[in-house]
Amino acid sequence: MESKGEGKYDDDDDDAKSGSTRDAKSEAKDQDEQDDALLRHVFDWYYEDEDLEAELQKFAFDHANEFDDECSSTGEYSLEHTELHREFRSIFERRLEECVERHGSSVQQFYRLVASDQARSTELYSGHTFAAVINSTMSFESFYELMRDAKRGDFYWGVPLLQDMDTLEFLKTPLALLLASTTALRRVAIVTGGTRGVGLGISQALAENDFDLLLTYNSDSAAAEKAVLELKNQFPICAIETVGGDVSLPETRKAIFDKFDSAYAKTHCLGAVVHNAGQYVGVSSTNAAGIKATGPPPGFGDGSLLGADGGVDFTQMHYYQKMYGDAFVDLCERGLARFPEDGGSLVGISSPGCTLQFNPNLGYDMPGSGKCVMEYSMRLFAVRAAAKKVNANVVIPGVTPEGAWEALGATRGMSGKEMAEGVASRLAPMGPTPAKVVGDGVAFLCSPAGRAVTGVSLPVDNGVHLKA
Repeated sequence: MESKGEGKYDDDDDDAKSGSTRDAKSEAKDQDEQDDALLRHVFDWYYEDEDLEAELQKFAFDHANEFDDECSSTGEYSLEHTELHREFRSIFERRLEECVERHGSSVQQFYRLVASDQARSTELYSGHTFAAVINSTMSFESFYELMRDAKRGDFYWGVPLLQDMDTLEFLKTPLALLLASTTALRRVAIVTGGTRGVGLGISQALAENDFDLLLTYNSDSAAAEKAVLELKNQFPICAIETVGGDVSLPETRKAIFDKFDSAYAKTHCLGAVVHNAGQYVGVSSTNAAGIKATGPPPGFGDGSLLGADGGVDFTQMHYYQKMYGDAFVDLCERGLARFPEDGGSLVGISSPGCTLQFNPNLGYDMPGSGKCVMEYSMRLFAVRAAAKKVNANVVIPGVTPEGAWEALGATRGMSGKEMAEGVASRLAPMGPTPAKVVGDGVAFLCSPAGRAVTGVSLPVDNGVHLKA
């Protein structure tokens, strides 16, 4: 039996749900109209702005002769081509930013709209030349092909390619077709420990080389937020996602790729995985194992690993092997499963003294044991991943003034700068190595020009390897 008033409340609930559905549909419609207006505004700008067309044509006229068929067929490009791609993108995006800001939007919002617009049924007048230019800002390979076309006279900057030659009218093309190839062109680099020290330098260099970023941090969320703001100010169109957690834990590594899959997989391709995260346990950061620094770090052969019961304490050794060895292998395997058909790059960040390339680094026994696993597995990844057009390398920084030096210096009653400079004066013929310089080395290995370098432990250290 129905209780008194029950039917009335059911009707009210139905009315509320109906109203909520109408509101959601209305908001979606408004958003679609705003998106259409932004796209039309940018398309009109591209075909009507004579100054933009003249600037792009001048760029092509000045540089097209430097692009030949041989480099394209072999895949071996020069750093000059990479620099020209950066210059081309800077020209276009500077003007694009002015255009979208006049519309009250942002370049990043426009790119994300382009990348997520596969299902849109709205038809716009064809802009295939515009799509080609956008592709070329996103993809080095597309840029190279565009410049080869310009060299042959097969590309005309302001003229749509789909045009009725009898009536001279533009042909309508579904937007999904117009922009179909752009979604897989924007690359993402995963950088563990990418918000501080050497990791931040790597993030800056990769953003400068047209990567969007997925950065991890251990526990300092405030420092991570500050780093993201700094990167956004330097590179306004760079998309950045972050994941917190100790990378020695399998669940943290799973969370990294869950974030990639949810935030980027539909609109980007994975271009690089860089394992940089590390620490001096109990000194430079907290750790999931709860290890604290209670004295000098343990070493092999000096008795420091023996406990009171005569047994060996492997706590630190096993933690470092999880952080460097396990994590590197895990990240590389997951990355390989997600790289596109045209490949990508795997990079680990090591330290002097971990292999026969350097003298033994006394005092670095425990972290070095983990990085040995990273350096050896890297060479095996390089062999097997080559068939997938993936290069794998390790970068060995020198004495970097940023990062862990402040925490290390504090343990010895000095500033990080004083400690870094003191060590560099003994070991680095060319002085300390700024984190951004290390980052530039990583970015080269992740570039088309650096793809031929694989299976190498590469010192980027201002000469430390000559003395260490």
